[in-house]
Amino acid sequence: MSTSSQRRKYQGPAIFSKAYRPFFLGATLWAVISLILWILMLSGTISLPSAFSANEWHKHELLFGYTGAVIAGFLLTAIPNWTGRLPISGLRLFILVTVWLLARIVILFSANINPILVMLIDLAFPFLLSLSISIEIIAGKNWRNLRVLIVLLAFMLANFYFHIEVMNKGYSQYSANLALAIIIILIMLIGGRIIPSFTRNWLVKSKQTHLPTAFNRFDIITMIVSIIALLAFVFLSNQMLVAILMLFAGLLNLIRLSRWSGIYCTKQPMIFILHIAYLFIPLGFFALAISKISPSLINEIGALHLFSAGAIGVMTIAMMCRVSLAHGGQKPEADKTISLIFIAIITSVILRFAADFFPSISFIIHISASLWIVAFALFIIRYWRILTT
Repeated sequence: MSTSSQRRKYQGPAIFSKAYRPFFLGATLWAVISLILWILMLSGTISLPSAFSANEWHKHELLFGYTGAVIAGFLLTAIPNWTGRLPISGLRLFILVTVWLLARIVILFSANINPILVMLIDLAFPFLLSLSISIEIIAGKNWRNLRVLIVLLAFMLANFYFHIEVMNKGYSQYSANLALAIIIILIMLIGGRIIPSFTRNWLVKSKQTHLPTAFNRFDIITMIVSIIALLAFVFLSNQMLVAILMLFAGLLNLIRLSRWSGIYCTKQPMIFILHIAYLFIPLGFFALAISKISPSLINEIGALHLFSAGAIGVMTIAMMCRVSLAHGGQKPEADKTISLIFIAIITSVILRFAADFFPSISFIIHISASLWIVAFALFIIRYWRILTT
């Protein structure tokens, strides 16, 4: 029986037929729910029954909860294309999704649960995800993509470190920034392949001659410098050295982005949004460098949101929009609703960064969070049928 025939033979619930469906839906629902809870906590309306402080819960659930689900949905959907094997579906997929969801619930109500048990339940998801991916890659003899597994294991280690820090100190001194750095590296690794590839395909189809530069030594140098700069930011205390590395990494990433011919695909929002998402990486490097040199000019938290809400938030929702359409049998083109999703999340990021310049105007953060909720709520409405049927 052919692979396509075996895929058609699947008789279970549609939502568990492919990994992008439950994980993208779960991630976007959690992006809405967690931000609503966050707004209510900021306003003092509620307090969560979590052992984590409000700030630590917010960071953990967007870094490891939301982003972890998006990474799982994307990689588990891409791996069958890499290996030629059947996608993980049915019971195996249901177990992975259930473990992810259980971790969200346990952390939310962790105030009266043993912290070691909370940590083990939370780490069970990235462990099972890494195990599933390693089995597929090894069985498919797709050795070059084992490097993705290294990034996943580092992500799990950062999660483990987060729990240890919260148990011992009550806050995450290094682990949250380490997780953020790992996700940025993953975006640079995968985005550096797919963004120029998608752009090239569209430009060739549009009979344009300004094609992206192929992956070469410059991309490798940019990756190495960026990794060094990110690790220096996480672990070094020499502010000036970190700032210099950040500026250098930002410049290299800006040049890298300019080589992908994004300016020539402004008429194709589904592709242009990927270039905008990647732009937040050099902007994040520049803003962090300035925050190290002159903290009074740019707040480090605001700068970090260019990485988290900007690069991660915009890139993940853009990829979920594209992947869901493509695998749902529709053309990966932006309609009015999808365009509104992109406008809402970009505006949310800009306002969140601007909020730190006007600390006395607290409603800016609330508007930013509300637009984030709008973006993901629109995604759920637009893609519900694609993801569930």
